[in-house]
Amino acid sequence: MIHMNELKKLRGMLFTLGNVKVNSNTKYSFPNPTPDPITNRRSQELYDALYQHLNLTAWACGRYGQHAYSPELGQVFAKELSKKLENEPGLEFDYSIQMAGHPIFHHKKPYFIIVDYIPYFDLSIMDHIAFPCIKKSYERDQDFLYKEATGIITYTPVQRYMLINWLDVDPTKVTSICSGVNDFIGEEDKKKNTKKVLWVGADFERKGGSDVLKAFEILRKKDPEYTLTMVGINKFFDSIPGVTVYPFLSDQDLSILDKLYSEAAIFVMPSYKENLGLVYLEAMAHKTPVVVTTRGGLAEVVRRTGTGEVVPPGQIQMIVEAIEKVLDPLNYEAYSERAYYFASHNATWEIASKHMVDAIERWLNNKPVPDDYIDYTMNRRVQFYDGLVEKGLR
Repeated sequence: MIHMNELKKLRGMLFTLGNVKVNSNTKYSFPNPTPDPITNRRSQELYDALYQHLNLTAWACGRYGQHAYSPELGQVFAKELSKKLENEPGLEFDYSIQMAGHPIFHHKKPYFIIVDYIPYFDLSIMDHIAFPCIKKSYERDQDFLYKEATGIITYTPVQRYMLINWLDVDPTKVTSICSGVNDFIGEEDKKKNTKKVLWVGADFERKGGSDVLKAFEILRKKDPEYTLTMVGINKFFDSIPGVTVYPFLSDQDLSILDKLYSEAAIFVMPSYKENLGLVYLEAMAHKTPVVVTTRGGLAEVVRRTGTGEVVPPGQIQMIVEAIEKVLDPLNYEAYSERAYYFASHNATWEIASKHMVDAIERWLNNKPVPDDYIDYTMNRRVQFYDGLVEKGLR
């Protein structure tokens, strides 16, 4: 039996999406030829969190197939990686943890995959069916990597369900563990309903930027106090009153984003496809309720926790109504408290990494792993706010 303290002694290899600054006792690095500051930051956060609990030797791999998967390029990366591993003197590891976007790297030792998995098909079915049962009728080179993994960690129950059905993976090898994020505000910090709407994303159309802009124009005509801040794009809308745009933020400018999360009353991103959307969790960590898309992302989590509202992309009036519902003075404090409570009980890196290590330990010992580690319950304080709303006292 491998217990937690023994797991710390095992030598693990972590394959990440971006370059990471590894700890001093780590010798190996695999450079990312096309570095992405945000991807690098996400990889660094995961590595730093797992390093607290595991004996890791870190490698950093490029995200070669984020938007258009290339099996040929994947094989090139895999060969380069295998050659590098063979030529590293004294390199030994007992298991590996691989993130989505890695080369097709497969070995006989136990390996685990952490992935925000949503398959590439028409996700409009999710506007009406939260858990559509769709199976793939073809094979791709990387499919066997999932099927032969010792265990797979997805970030949401929808992703787990999709992975099991789409790739026909053994359900006992897949669990849901909420991703961690950094920079939580204090629990006692007061959140103000400022009518400031925030949208963050680099892919303007896919992440519903145009839809949010249209919804905002309707809201602004009703109430000129509404403002909209859009982050991560090079588009400017000087002709639309109340809109402020911040271009793509570098790793050094992330304090600006934290400030915007804190100042925003609501975060809105009704994407046409969203594997997870870590920005939703980052908003919740600042007590900011969210409007999320039906098509992946945190839809099922938000439905079950009341941390915001769920809307299909392209439905402008529904987006408007969702924003108005959340920002209603009778509702707002309850939404804000639920958002923060969920994030603080699921999306801290301390909680996320401990859940991941527990799952890995269980899989290595052939012990049952929970289907879902996510805590959907709300505490008495949040229930108190909800009770007041139901009674019409808030």
